[in-house]
Amino acid sequence: MNVLFVDDEPAVLEGIERALYDAAPDWDLRFAASAEEGLRLLSERAADVVISDMRMPGKDGAALMHEIHARFPDVIRIVLSGQTDEATAMRVVPVAHQFLSKPCSGDALRDVITRAARLRQTFASPRCRAAVGRLGALPAV
Repeated sequence: MNVLFVDDEPAVLEGIERALYDAAPDWDLRFAASAEEGLRLLSERAADVVISDMRMPGKDGAALMHEIHARFPDVIRIVLSGQTDEATAMRVVPVAHQFLSKPCSGDALRDVITRAARLRQTFASPRCRAAVGRLGALPAV
């Protein structure tokens, strides 16, 4: 499972890395400090899941999720945010599969990623993954 985390706060990324370090030996965790860096990393190597903050300088999380939805539709897109006004949240609803509130425990993150991995195994073919990627909400697993 290849997971990309995007957040402009280094302490948040470090906390996530510590919380998930021993989560699963086969998880490949990558970290980006901006939406632009996240898109560059996605262009270099695909991710199964992207988990992003909403409020970031430059391109915000909603704009990032819209671009990932357009360019990488089979990626599972999750928002992890502590402060989101209703208008911003509504911008991301059509393209994010799940919304998590900060602070979020390591256990909760592990559970979400584990469910995403299970979903990707269930929909193993690239065609099925692309179809699921176009959905606004994920099926319950």
